[in-house]
Amino acid sequence: MILRYLHDRTYEEMAYILSLSIGTVKTQFFRARTQLSECILAQHSLAQETA
Repeated sequence: MILRYLHDRTYEEMAYILSLSIGTVKTQFFRARTQLSECILAQHSLAQETA
């Protein structure tokens, strides 16, 4: 996510930098976004419960 959002790299560039296939980069990126979304939703739910 750092390469994509902070360094504005393409999937092709990330694949080259990480020595991975583009498909693997896309899969890992999708999983990372999903996990981040789940963490944010969990934190939001926790914050609402304590408020």
